[in-house]
Amino acid sequence: MSGLAPWVPGPRHIAMHEMSIAINVVGLLKEEMEKHPGQALVGVKLTIGELSGVEIESLRFSLEVVFAEEHWEDVELDIQKAALKALCKECGREFEPEPADFRCKECGSGNVEIKAGESLTIDSITLL
Repeated sequence: MSGLAPWVPGPRHIAMHEMSIAINVVGLLKEEMEKHPGQALVGVKLTIGELSGVEIESLRFSLEVVFAEEHWEDVELDIQKAALKALCKECGREFEPEPADFRCKECGSGNVEIKAGESLTIDSITLL
């Protein structure tokens, strides 16, 4: 035994995760803007799933930093949180599971499929 404590991700790790996501989002925005030469980016709407592993405020901060590097300080950033939704494969009920309990609220089955709330999506981009 080495006597070292196990590594646990801390706030800096989380911020780095969101920063890499922000850099990727900006890359996608630039790709889209190349299709519309002469237009300026004025707004971006994102939806972040509750189970996506993305910390919304850390992502907002990271996007603001990367936007500033691109001289996009005036771009309106709208970030929405998407609720977690599941479908019970036993009784067919769609429901919003509790964070620590994914059992069906109707029949109690654990045989469920996640239907929403795991992803991060760029819902819209506004160009002028």
